[in-house]
Amino acid sequence: MRARFIRHVLEDEERAQRLPLGDVHDDACLDVGCGASALPAALCRRSDTVFATDIAFRWLVLQRKRLEEMGMTAALVCCCGDSLPFRDRTFALVTAVSLLEHVPKAGAVVADCARVLRERGRFFAATTNRFSLAPEPHVRIWALGFLPRRWMPSVVRWRRGLAYDRFHLLSFARVRDVLGDAGFSNLRFSLPEVRPADLEGRGPTERAGGRVFQLISKVGLLRPLLLRLAPLVQVLATRRAAHDASRAA
Repeated sequence: MRARFIRHVLEDEERAQRLPLGDVHDDACLDVGCGASALPAALCRRSDTVFATDIAFRWLVLQRKRLEEMGMTAALVCCCGDSLPFRDRTFALVTAVSLLEHVPKAGAVVADCARVLRERGRFFAATTNRFSLAPEPHVRIWALGFLPRRWMPSVVRWRRGLAYDRFHLLSFARVRDVLGDAGFSNLRFSLPEVRPADLEGRGPTERAGGRVFQLISKVGLLRPLLLRLAPLVQVLATRRAAHDASRAA
């Protein structure tokens, strides 16, 4: 699992460039829970004003090194995702990739991301899908998310000998509800792209499943089902303007 994680981070640049973030037009951007990913660098190519945060200082050290090697600069801030130290309505784009499954209260994080977004600003999130047909990526156990939550730690302890108290996987429906509660509209869910590099080091069953997923994702009639069973829940949402929110209420 360590080798897979390192490979994933090192191969992240192309993946980050291809995320469906829309146009930024040099407006201020924020990546919440940046870790050591290449997403802040991808945002730097779109905007001169980029902030990136993480709760763990060690990840910010790695992020700074990555940006330096790529000749880019972003403002790095150590903070909690549900208590962002920025003024209301600061950013045109906020991203949270591989973050929501790591926080106990995803709704609080999404709500604070909405707070720092400008009206009609965009929020992009990608999070591990609880009900994916692929193995749970953190512990590599098939169909773990289909079990009752109270059973998951015991199963992981039995199968892997690991604790499983820091992961809080969300389903497609839960992500949709959390975004709606935080004042987002125009939710545009998309299917993750499975590249050949993503299948390297995988077992034969997982490689075959990835190829099948990529093939059937081109069939429009199957898209609603695939969005609910894909490895990632991936969505671009728009923060409602104040008058839109009052009308909805």
